[in-house]
Amino acid sequence: MNFIVLVKAVVYSVSIPVLAFWLSSSILNNIITTSGLSVSISELCTFAQSINDNNLTESCNEISYIFILKNVSIWTSLAGIGLILTYIISSKATGTNRDAISSIFPKLIPLSIFAIAGLVIVQGGILVYSTYLFLVYYVGIVWLWPLVVVSIGALLGAYALVNTLSNFNEPLIHNEFGTVISKTKTPQVWEMVRKIAKDINAQVPNNIILGLQPNFYATAANVALIDLEKRQNLSGRTLYLSSPLMRILTVQELESIIGHEIGHFSGADTEYSLKFAPLHRGLGTSIEMLSNSTGNFLAKIVNLPAIAILSLMYHMFAINDLAISREREFAADRIGIHIGSKEGLASGLGKVVIYSHLWETIRQNNVNRLNDGKISKNLSKVFQDSSTYDLSNEDLSDTIRIILLSRISHPTNTHPTLFERFENINYHTENLSIEVLTTIGASIKELIPEYESIEEQLTMLEHKFMINLGLVTPSENNTNEFTVLNAIYYLVGSMIASDGKIQQSEVSTAENIGIDMFSEFDTIELRALFDHLDEVPKFTDTIQILDEILTISQKEIIYKYLFAVAEADGFLHKEEQTLLNSAKKMWKLSI
Repeated sequence: MNFIVLVKAVVYSVSIPVLAFWLSSSILNNIITTSGLSVSISELCTFAQSINDNNLTESCNEISYIFILKNVSIWTSLAGIGLILTYIISSKATGTNRDAISSIFPKLIPLSIFAIAGLVIVQGGILVYSTYLFLVYYVGIVWLWPLVVVSIGALLGAYALVNTLSNFNEPLIHNEFGTVISKTKTPQVWEMVRKIAKDINAQVPNNIILGLQPNFYATAANVALIDLEKRQNLSGRTLYLSSPLMRILTVQELESIIGHEIGHFSGADTEYSLKFAPLHRGLGTSIEMLSNSTGNFLAKIVNLPAIAILSLMYHMFAINDLAISREREFAADRIGIHIGSKEGLASGLGKVVIYSHLWETIRQNNVNRLNDGKISKNLSKVFQDSSTYDLSNEDLSDTIRIILLSRISHPTNTHPTLFERFENINYHTENLSIEVLTTIGASIKELIPEYESIEEQLTMLEHKFMINLGLVTPSENNTNEFTVLNAIYYLVGSMIASDGKIQQSEVSTAENIGIDMFSEFDTIELRALFDHLDEVPKFTDTIQILDEILTISQKEIIYKYLFAVAEADGFLHKEEQTLLNSAKKMWKLSI
């Protein structure tokens, strides 16, 4: 438990009552001192009633309200602390017992919300009356506006709290972009999923979604899907598959990961999440509404105790869920290695962790290209190219070291670290080599025959989404016409592929030099050529066209560029030398 969160909850819950207690005690002591009474106020007021002294009785009635304030302050402090202790004890008692949490907290949290709303009203009343007494006894004048503001603030805060109870009963809805995988058009995926579900005695998903997000997950929440042609509301169990990641995962790696995800359907994990998530969301909404409430300082201060107590409840709830989620992930990992293998799950998870970080950069670059009038046909292919060319062996080595040496995950992340997950399945981290992580599996090709067509449609959906967000202004630039830069792509692509291999070192050199030479150099355009080299103009034809366009100094610069690309892998191959000689001869270079 976070000690600071606990201290804040206790301090804020008793601050107003403690101040009111001190003020009422101070006023009562001051009355006794200034009046020179030799008896207590209660004895004096009892005597006044016995002799029917109206003036003295009226004064005693006013003083009795101060006594009431003092007593109410004590009981309110105890109520706030009692509520905190109740939640702490309940949280500790349930621990990671999902059945206990599911039976206790759905009742405890709404009752706590009502109790906190009551505390807000009571403490608001305490603050109003305390402010009134302070103004009367120490200032000598009463301003109504602070009293009205605090009263309204307390009532609005209590109303906002009670109003959030509706959020606790709203069904969980997950928004997603993608397309539903058809059972008839894509039977291979469904056959694999059914086989895995049967093997682990899990429920078969009702829906399988293929999308561009670099993630895999299983959920029993309703899914609001923005599909290729229409919006769909999916109910039941849903499995999400990532098209970009399926391009680099082997079938064995994919089976292990799908086994992990479907494993959540076998242990009532998703059902627990459906019960837990609305409670967690409702607490967050309650805190947000109170924190964003309008009004001045006096109106907001009365809501601080409620915010502090709710924050403590949210924090402790998250701690319990974190512990449960870690157990669920470890159990699902063990199911994953049962379906596939220890090595398959480990390398699959390693690829997901390392390469998924490329996606946001790809999305931002896509926005920039769209604004320049350049349209990527297939972002999944761009992702695969990025995983192949954008991470050097040194980058991968550093990344592996970082993700494996860190044992502590972020407090809000329900998944254990990769290191801990490897320990759980008894996988030795030294086996996660660069060679394993750079192996391109292309499982999507084996399972979804029409994957490229689907990916292209998903890419167009992504383009439209960026336009609808206002991040892209559609351009009518024609990018298909022949330009000098296109010719450079043709020459460099032909040079890299001339020895029959696409070397990462040569691609990296070509891109780095190209970016320095041309402000509009586009790495995606260059990489796209590698899949269609048979459609690229002949090297000598391109050289001949440029011969009529470029100056001799420009030809020399481009020749040196091609030479640097050719020897980037440390060796000048015969095929590369042949191309360089033809360029040198046709351009009549003397270098």
